[in-house]
Amino acid sequence: MRESQDIRTFEEWLANKGGSLNKDIVVTSTPDRGLSVFALEPIPESTILSTVPKAALLSVRNGSMADVLEHEKIGGGPGLIAAVLHEQQKGTASEWWGYLQSFPSRVYVPAFWSPEELKWLQGTSLVDRLAADRLDLQDDFDSIIKPLAKAHPDLLDPAKTTFEAFCKAATFVSSRAFGVDDYHGMSLVPVADIFNHKAAVVELSSDYAIEPVCFGDGDDSSDSEGGGTNSQSPAADNDGSGAEEANSGSRDASSNPGSPAEASDNQESDSEEEGCRPSKRPRITRGALLKPGQQADPSLRLEMAICGNDIDGEEVLEIVAASALGKCQEIHNTYGEYGNSELVYKYGFALCHNPFDSVVVDKQLLLNAARSQLGLQACAARCAFLEEFSDLLEDDEELFEVLPGGVINAPLAVALRVLTASNEQFATWSTLEDALARGPPGNEAEAAADKQPANLDLACKGPEAVTPAMRTALSVTLQRCLARYSWRATAAEHEKVQEKLRNGAADASRLEHHSARAASIQLVLGEQKILDEALAALCS
Repeated sequence: MRESQDIRTFEEWLANKGGSLNKDIVVTSTPDRGLSVFALEPIPESTILSTVPKAALLSVRNGSMADVLEHEKIGGGPGLIAAVLHEQQKGTASEWWGYLQSFPSRVYVPAFWSPEELKWLQGTSLVDRLAADRLDLQDDFDSIIKPLAKAHPDLLDPAKTTFEAFCKAATFVSSRAFGVDDYHGMSLVPVADIFNHKAAVVELSSDYAIEPVCFGDGDDSSDSEGGGTNSQSPAADNDGSGAEEANSGSRDASSNPGSPAEASDNQESDSEEEGCRPSKRPRITRGALLKPGQQADPSLRLEMAICGNDIDGEEVLEIVAASALGKCQEIHNTYGEYGNSELVYKYGFALCHNPFDSVVVDKQLLLNAARSQLGLQACAARCAFLEEFSDLLEDDEELFEVLPGGVINAPLAVALRVLTASNEQFATWSTLEDALARGPPGNEAEAAADKQPANLDLACKGPEAVTPAMRTALSVTLQRCLARYSWRATAAEHEKVQEKLRNGAADASRLEHHSARAASIQLVLGEQKILDEALAALCS
């Protein structure tokens, strides 16, 4: 079986590089699930699962074209993509061939989906993002990679360095790369990218000295602590843990900066190198917003973490058990508190039970509802007020989101509060703080402590309840959100596609097709459920 041979080749390569795997874990592979890691015996917390010398990493610093990349001042994402292309073109002569040969032919993210498959995403916020990504990828290929191949054809064969090959390499980087340290920056970390993703609250004990993330997204969010890994549905765990974390979609998504375009855009933030751009989107972290009972849920505990260490003068990365692991349990990594929209966008899969899921509301829909309700002049005055005192109405700032359980996030709650205020109430406000201090939507004590308004439970009664005007505008907005979907997803349909994935397919293209279908069904199913819950809460 080719997959078994790939694993053996990889393990031999790792050993030759000075790395190791704990004898109580095993790497397995199935056609529909790709690589995954299981515990053969009970494993205590803090046990070292694997040791990987930093010399075994593939980065812009230690790849075989490192000198050229440094001379050309190409680092970050574009540099790592170029390094991957170069090592792939070297084939068995590459120092990293034993590692790279374990990769799938490609990561089937939406950037590669067919027009038919992309139609399944209609109604979600991904359509516009994907179109913009394609343009960004083409621009980076034309401005960075093609000139590099032309200048160094001995390192990057121009005939093989096609846009398609570039996109495939970009997906490997976007789905697998970790920020390692100030020297290596974004790197491919053998072993670490085998562990499959699960939802978890990304909060580690201070006992873990996690390497700093160096591909910074412009924010210091806590998801940097855990690294990341690929996607996958779990096998049946003997202790039942993780049973609700079955994934849908592409079977190969690992840690990192995100989409192929984001990986391609990503340069070290302090560099002057070609292709350097600021990150467009901050990472999403939601663990702190979960209810205390959810945060303490054992199924949302981290299972592994990546720590830096120095052993006899050699710098290594240690993959450690962040929780006690049961016998036959699949060991997962967690690379961020992402909702399904982000997971599908970046990695091509969705979780069946994702506590971090949400629906992004098109701001224009809320504005249209407010205009119809208040009139053009009154709505314009409130928009001007929001624009003067906040970034709430800017497209790339402060997403408006509906969360599970009939809850809306603070930015949407604040905008809704202001846009639907009566003329009498609006006339008393001089600043946004006035609006927040005079009634709904948040828990004011908590808001004062955090200097931010709180999320709003739409079913809440009493002084924090939504006003009738807020209720009307939001109901219209959410109904229009639902109308944007071209189809109604069902759990039964999702299970049928999952069964096809479990049974395998005659060829890789059909497997990818089923994978995309499963991911899109789960994404739309989850979003429609969230919108239904919000509308039901408004009617309660």
